[in-house]
Order: sequence, then C-alpha cells, then structure tokens
Amino acid sequence: EGGRVVVRPLDTFAKRVIRIRETVEDDPEMPVAVKAGVSAALRAIMIQTIGAFASRGRASTVVAWNPRDVPAEFLSGMERKGEAFVYRVSAPVSARHRPFYRPELAVQVWARGRAKVLLGPSGLGADTAGALAVPGNTLLGINGDAIYTTFVPGWAKPARYGGGDDGRIGRLRLQGVLENVKTPLSREDRDRLRVRAVRAGTDAAFFASEFLTPED
Repeated sequence: EGGRVVVRPLDTFAKRVIRIRETVEDDPEMPVAVKAGVSAALRAIMIQTIGAFASRGRASTVVAWNPRDVPAEFLSGMERKGEAFVYRVSAPVSARHRPFYRPELAVQVWARGRAKVLLGPSGLGADTAGALAVPGNTLLGINGDAIYTTFVPGWAKPARYGGGDDGRIGRLRLQGVLENVKTPLSREDRDRLRVRAVRAGTDAAFFASEFLTPED
C-alpha cells in the first residue's frame, strides 16, 4: 500500500508566484520600471486566475413587465426599475470550462488573504501585523487588504526605520500618510482621504512635523 500524498495546489501556486516576484525584486540589473511592470503583470495574472476559479461565465440581463414572468430562482436578485422587473441569468458553464470552475479554491484564497489582514506575520515576528495588532480605537476601517488607522503602526514601517516591513512579498506595508484631518464619517470620505494619502506618500511617518489642530 502506497503512502498518502498530500496535494496543496494553492500553496504550490503561491510559492511559485512569490519565487518569481522575489527573483525580479532581487535582480540588480533589472530597471525599476521593468520591475514595476513585471509585478503589475503578475498581480493581474493572480487576479484573473483566482477570479476564473469562481467565474460562471457571462450573464445576460432579462427584463420582464410582470413579476409573475420571473422564474422563482431569480426572484431574490430581481430589481424593480420603473415598470420593469430586471434580473440576470448566468450562462451555463461549458464543458470546456467546467474543469476549471473551482469556487472552493477562490474562497480559500479570499479567506487566507482576509485572515492575514486581521493578523499575520511581519519582520517583527509572527502575529504582529494586521487589524488585530492595533488598538481598537485607532482602527478606522478595512477594505479588502487595506487597513485604515489613526496612527502609523510600527509593523507597517520599513525595517530601516525600526518597523516590521522587511521587504518580503506579502507584507502589509505603509502606502500613504495624512496628518491633521477629520475622521471620515462615510466610505466616500474615507476613499477620498485614501487617494490623498497615496499622493502624499509616506514621508510624514518618518519626519517630524509641527502638530496643527484641524479646523472645525
């Protein structure tokens, strides 16, 4: 009787992609612009691949003028727009694409990513980074793999500044800093601040600036 073989396709795929990215980042002869392009291409491949796992193909929009004409299985997603009743019908998965329809893999990727956003490793050690590694009263929100806080956590700073971002692939890292702004009260306000923060860069996290109280 043969031994048991454990197959972990997601781990294998992730390790290969990470290895490629690390090879690119560590290449001293590759121009920065090329590195950025390769990283963007790999990111697109990841997104498309993961999305394809759960893709049911294209969906068509159907309009009915009587709710009784809407099949029962589509009632939950039906929307009324004026006098019309609108719902969407997904195309059946073709025999060609059926072997690649693996929503359970997409769910695992989503779950692992969200788990690391809550609590994950950094250069400071295991379980030192993430939303659960900051005081609750400083957490403004989470959007996908982005965390918004009222201060700059140590684990988000580069290692050269004593932080936990050691440059390894997959680390949560600082993207932008804004000082002396009002707490956003809506998602739209938060998104506008995010754009401003990215444009402002991260210098404010490392260089002291005079504290100014925001005007009412």
